This record gives sequence, C-alpha cells and structure tokens, in this order.
Amino acid sequence: MLTDSAGAGSPFSSRLAKTLSQNRPGVLPILRGRVGELAAVLDANPSLIHRRYRELAGCGQSGGRLLTLRGATLLHVAAEYGFLDATRLLLDRGADVNARAEVDESGIGGQTPIFHALTHFMGANPEVGALLIERGADLSIRARVPGHYERSDEVLEFSAAEYAKLFPLR
Repeated sequence: MLTDSAGAGSPFSSRLAKTLSQNRPGVLPILRGRVGELAAVLDANPSLIHRRYRELAGCGQSGGRLLTLRGATLLHVAAEYGFLDATRLLLDRGADVNARAEVDESGIGGQTPIFHALTHFMGANPEVGALLIERGADLSIRARVPGHYERSDEVLEFSAAEYAKLFPLR
C-alpha cells in the first residue's frame, strides 16, 4: 500500500496527493475522510459544490461495474466511496442530490450520486444511500451507464433502482 504524509495506511502516494489537491480541489479531503478540511476548501471556494470533475474518468469502477466518476461532482465522489460525513456536509452546503454527471461524447453518463451509493462494491456505507434518499434522491432518474466489466461494450439505460439490482451491495 502506498502512503503519504496523511499518515499510516493512507492509500495515496505523495505525487497523487499533490495532483489531487492542485487539480481536483475538494476530492482529496473526501478520500482522506477529512471533513474539516473539506469544509475549509468549500469555505474558500463555494462554487466547488457544483463543479464537474472530468479528470476522474479512471476513478470509481467497483463492484463489477464500469461506471466511473468522469464529470461527477464532489457529492458523487463522497457517495461512491461511502463517506457519510462528507455527503452530509456537501448536502448541507447546497449540493444537488440529483446532480447529473456529465455525458461523454458517446452519450454515456448523466448518473446521479445515488447510482454510486447503491452500487458500490460490498456496500461501503449503505447509510450514504439512505441519506441521499432522505434528502430527495430520485430513484427514477434514468441515465446511460456502462454495465458489467465482463461485458465492456455494454451500455444500459437504467434508473438508479434498476442499476442497483444488477450490482447488489452484498
């Protein structure tokens, strides 16, 4: 496991940490579980709540699904990795619970944070999905999303509820 100055057991290299902090403000505090640091970043730049992170195209694939975080918001990131306190903070700061990730040139994307929360590998934190639903996540919103990693060309047009049936939490 790679470590950095975040402390023992952090899965991030120093180089990756530097890149994330410079080019993707807000992402690294979420991944490190540092809600106070995330709050400070948002205090300094409240518009980050609504920013789309195209740079996260290679992040988020888990649980057998090929769904990534390309064009996603910080709320998508928190939902993907099961960070309940970060999810709550982002919602309290005005994050759109039904924000859609960007759609790429092939028409794939448009998923909301609940897609990530309901299909994360091994159900990292089912309370995140419950919080999103409590705060108004619409389970009927449809998006064009990639399917299972064993069928790399598969593209599905599903709601979060339908998608979750393909990738059960446990």
